[in-house]
Amino acid sequence: FWHCGMYMGNGGAEKTQIYSFQITPCSITNPPVPSFTTSNTTVCANTPLTFNDQSSNFPTSWSWSFPGGTPATSISQNPVVTYSTPGTYSVTLRATNGVGTDSTTLTNYITINPAPAIPVATSNSPLCTWQIINLTTPTVAGATYSWTGPVAFTSALQNPTRTGTPALSGNYILTVTVNGCTSLPDTTVVTVNSIPTTPTVTSNSPICTGSTLTLSTSSITGGSYTWTGPNSFTATTQNNSIPSATPAMAGTYSLTVTVNGCTSAVGTTTVAIGTSLPLPTITQHFSDLTSSATTGNQWYLNGTLIAGATSQTYTATTDGVYTVVVTSGGCTSPTSAGLTIIGAGIDELSVENSLTVFPNPSEGAFTVSFHSNAKRNYNLKLTNALGQIVFVKEVSNVSGDFTLPIDISTYAKGIYMLSVTDDSKNQTVKKVEVY
Repeated sequence: FWHCGMYMGNGGAEKTQIYSFQITPCSITNPPVPSFTTSNTTVCANTPLTFNDQSSNFPTSWSWSFPGGTPATSISQNPVVTYSTPGTYSVTLRATNGVGTDSTTLTNYITINPAPAIPVATSNSPLCTWQIINLTTPTVAGATYSWTGPVAFTSALQNPTRTGTPALSGNYILTVTVNGCTSLPDTTVVTVNSIPTTPTVTSNSPICTGSTLTLSTSSITGGSYTWTGPNSFTATTQNNSIPSATPAMAGTYSLTVTVNGCTSAVGTTTVAIGTSLPLPTITQHFSDLTSSATTGNQWYLNGTLIAGATSQTYTATTDGVYTVVVTSGGCTSPTSAGLTIIGAGIDELSVENSLTVFPNPSEGAFTVSFHSNAKRNYNLKLTNALGQIVFVKEVSNVSGDFTLPIDISTYAKGIYMLSVTDDSKNQTVKKVEVY
């Protein structure tokens, strides 16, 4: 036995249900009366709509017609339909039970508003750290805009901006809404590149005129290099060599490095280029040697550097060949001609404390005098700095005061050694300077 009943479901909507009771038989005597509703009859294109069957007299099957919808037909009791094309649409429901079939059509029941066209999202990517990200889209009449992006970015501006950092790289998504209808999204990809670190620039400064100037910096992966400097210098290589340097090349050299279109701050180095130094000369006064350069001197003995010997004048204490090298403004002179010293540090003795040379120094003409307390024979000999004998004389039976004029003005200027030796091989040596 069956009984037909009615109940009120959740929310108060009237529904039909067949309850099983062993009482009066169920009897359906009329065909269904088709009826349906939907939650919203005006929606945007592509918005899903659920149609709810409200037919009476207990239909057992349904046949829906949705011209222009997807799907266009359905046999579900409560189908879901979408409309992609704006317009107004009619809906027909045909309901059937064991007694018969009936249908109803609601003309222009559904209104579909157009969704806005997909917007065009653009940006000024790629860009560098601290540059401004500009997100742009053409104006859509009556639209509101919705942007989303990396690091929880949102904006309702048509053309929003934000200060760029590499963390803000990524997809920026835009939708527009017109009359309550929202477009499908468009995406623009933003890339924010890091700025390279400021390059460290080095050179071999200071250098001399005519030398090769070198400019260098460390390698940066993917970097391109831009050098500028004095005398219209430009270069695009990492390291540079400039031969035959001139004073015009002195000054500040600048370098920037570009990676992925981003340029570093400027790194600099200052180059000093000195004038080549002339060959120094040495003058001698007894054991005192004097360089022609007032500063920057370094003295050498037999080619070996004399530690601490950097003054203009150096006093020789050891026999040998003395030279000097001058350094100034990064430039080093050629090595001077050598000066040979013989008898350095010999104490000047006199014959019985009376040997004199006058004048001394002289231009080469001088008089030797001494006093002999007893009659003796003497050998007088004059040698140059190379040990060569330039004058020799034997005198006999000298007693008392003795004088001898000597003229070597035709010989080279410099230091000479006068030795006076008696019969007993006692020797007295005196330095003679000729200028």
